[in-house]
Amino acid sequence: MCSFLTVEAGLYLPPHHCINIYFMKEILAKKKKTIKINQVVHLYIKQYDELSVEKIMEFCQHHPAVYEYLPLAKDIMQLPR
Repeated sequence: MCSFLTVEAGLYLPPHHCINIYFMKEILAKKKKTIKINQVVHLYIKQYDELSVEKIMEFCQHHPAVYEYLPLAKDIMQLPR
């Protein structure tokens, strides 16, 4: 299913080991929004202690639209760093 969505539909998805069936189901049911692969820019930045997943998620609390693209909160920590 992941390869169909990425190759045939041209959607960006995190690595397959970072997503689960529930996230895929929400994408197919259009409960989660997606981003086209050609709209994704990969950046390589230096790792800073001040820039943690927890702090990014804290920032996202003020921008609820971000959650329309992310897996469930309990699965976010599985995303690649």
